Amino acid sequence: MGGFKRAMIVNWREKSIFRKICFLSSLVFFSAGVVWLTYDLSSGNFSLFKSQATFYIILGIVFSLAFSLSEDENNKANDYITLDNIQNKMIEMDFSNEFIVEIVTILEEKINTHGIKAFQKWFNELNYRLPNEFKDEAFVINIYEIHDDVQ
Repeated sequence: MGGFKRAMIVNWREKSIFRKICFLSSLVFFSAGVVWLTYDLSSGNFSLFKSQATFYIILGIVFSLAFSLSEDENNKANDYITLDNIQNKMIEMDFSNEFIVEIVTILEEKINTHGIKAFQKWFNELNYRLPNEFKDEAFVINIYEIHDDVQ
């Protein structure tokens, strides 16, 4: 699968239900408008203000505007997930500098591997799940022993 096609599929999966409905509705109404416009023009009965084609095309425009102007709630929330914000929160919670550096280094690696948007989405969806990097018991014990002063 090509890179552009894969990006479009991933992008579609991230859209909210509202945005998907708006997009699909705009396609349906535009299509219906084109069909009615073709019918009206071929029969010679086209009138801008009395045509069903005009109604469907306007509905298509409205839904496409709703699609393009709306934003997904998760995308807004994800924008606040930055390494600086995570680091500042850890400082605020009195974690040791060495521990903060170690955790931030792990998170930076994840950003470098997957990109900032994928990292933000991943971090937002953790929901009390253990990140894969911390599923290795020996790795976590090592961090704990090095930073035993962490609360």
